[in-house]
Amino acid sequence: MPGSWHDYFITVGGGAAALTGLVFVAMTLHLEDITKDPVHRHRARTILTGLTAVFIRCALVLMGGQNNQAVAVELIGVLVVVELILYSSIRSAAASADRGVLLRTLGSFACLVVEQGARSFSFSAGRGGFTRWAWG
Repeated sequence: MPGSWHDYFITVGGGAAALTGLVFVAMTLHLEDITKDPVHRHRARTILTGLTAVFIRCALVLMGGQNNQAVAVELIGVLVVVELILYSSIRSAAASADRGVLLRTLGSFACLVVEQGARSFSFSAGRGGFTRWAWG
C-alpha cells in the first residue's frame, strides 16, 4: 500500500468502527421497535452492514504482509458480500415497506452494483488508477 494512503485508511476505518459501535448501541436500546417494524429492521440491517463493510475494507488494506493483488481481491469479496446482504434485505422489506423506502434501497443497491461493475471494468481495461496500483 502506498504510504500516502495509510493515514486515510486509519482515519476512515477508525471513524467507521466508532460509528458502527454507536449504531450497535442505539439498536440495542431500541431493539423492540426495530424488530416490530420491517422498515426499521431493513434500515438497521443496511446501516450496520455498510459501516461494518467500510471498517473491514480499511482493516484489510492496512493488514501487513499482503501484496496489492490480495488486497484487491479482498475488497471485491467484501463488496460482493455486502451486495448479497443488501439484496436479501431488499427482498424481505419489499412486501411490507412503502414505495419510498423501497426506491431508496434499490438506489443504494444500484450504487453498489455500479461500484462493483466499475471496479471490474477497471480491472479488465487495465487503465484505472486502482488497477495500476494493484496490478502494477
